[in-house]
Amino acid sequence: MENRLENGDYVLSPGGVLETVDKEEAQLQGAARRLLIQRGSFVYAPDFGCRTFSAEQAAAPGAEQKAVLLVQEALAPLAGKVLLQRVHLEETGTSVQLRAGSIEKTVLVPYA
Repeated sequence: MENRLENGDYVLSPGGVLETVDKEEAQLQGAARRLLIQRGSFVYAPDFGCRTFSAEQAAAPGAEQKAVLLVQEALAPLAGKVLLQRVHLEETGTSVQLRAGSIEKTVLVPYA
C-alpha cells in the first residue's frame, strides 16, 4: 500500500494515522509525480519526469499536439496501467485527465 499524497504532503486521518490509497489511486499518484517533476531532475533516473514548455510556447500553433506527445512520453512506463483521457492547454498550465480502472484524476502541469 502507498500513502496518500495531496499537494506534496502526506495526508493524515483525523486520528493522526497516515491514509493509504488502493492500487488504482497509487497508479494515478505515480502518474501525477511523473507529470509534475521536471524530466532530468534526478541524476540517477534522467528519463523520469515530464518535459514542459513555457506559456509562450503553449501559445504557438500545434502546441496542444506537442503537449500530448510530452505527456505520453512521461507516462510511457505506466502504459496499460494509466490511461490518458485528455490533454488541454490552459492559461496557467497543461491540464491532463487520467484514468486508472474506475478512478479519474486531473493534474495541472504548470508552465515552466
